[in-house]
Amino acid sequence: MKAKVFLKMGVLERLISMPSVLITDSDLNRLSISYDEEQLKEISAGIKLAMGKEMGVGCPESCRNRCRDKFHNIERLRAFTSFWTLGSKKHQQEFLEQHVYSLPVHGRTVSGDSPRTRTLNYTFNVEGSRLKVCKTMFLQTLAVSEKTVRNVMRIN
Repeated sequence: MKAKVFLKMGVLERLISMPSVLITDSDLNRLSISYDEEQLKEISAGIKLAMGKEMGVGCPESCRNRCRDKFHNIERLRAFTSFWTLGSKKHQQEFLEQHVYSLPVHGRTVSGDSPRTRTLNYTFNVEGSRLKVCKTMFLQTLAVSEKTVRNVMRIN
């Protein structure tokens, strides 16, 4: 079994901070190294192990929020790497708590039989402001499941 190990974030952060740079798969492959499981045991702290985590494609072009136009791939990659380099599961849960919030359901049906009482809104911090994105873009960007987010929101 192979695993990708991302090197210290300094190189990747410098690459991401360049405004006109398009990051390709080959760029990311140069920044990562593959190790066997035996070799992984010998790797020192300070290197984030991302076993099988890969940023998804995001939402389709038909998304009514137009997330692709507002939230570009470089910003998505920055969010993905910052989430997965947090280290502990607790820090990742805190990240999700800060970026997902719930609101009461807007409208009710006439019968009022719907069990749903809350709506989840998904956001990312972009240039100091909160950018609302669709659920698909959020989950695909962070490479987390809907169940993970649901469990974090249930805890609160």
